[in-house]
Amino acid sequence: MRRADGPSYGAGVGADLREVSSSMAAKFELYTDESGVHRFRLKASTGAVIITSEPYETQEQCMKSIESIRKAAPYAKVSEAGAAAPA
Repeated sequence: MRRADGPSYGAGVGADLREVSSSMAAKFELYTDESGVHRFRLKASTGAVIITSEPYETQEQCMKSIESIRKAAPYAKVSEAGAAAPA
C-alpha cells in the first residue's frame, strides 16, 4: 500500500469503480486498473485519496486486505520512520 502522495501505480484511471462502504465518512472504493488488476483506495469524506492499495489478482484478495485494515486500524499506533527506539 502507498500513501496518497507517493508514486501512482495505475490509480485514478477511472476503470470499473465500485463503492464498498458508504455508511462512514471515509469510504473504500474497489476498482480494476488499466492492466486488469484489482485495487482499492480509501477516500476521505472530502473525496481526497488517503491510501491506494497494492495490486491484487482477485477481488477477494482485495476485500481481505480491506477487512484487515478495518480490524487493525482502531489499534494502530503512530510512529515516525527512523525514530530511535527507547532505551
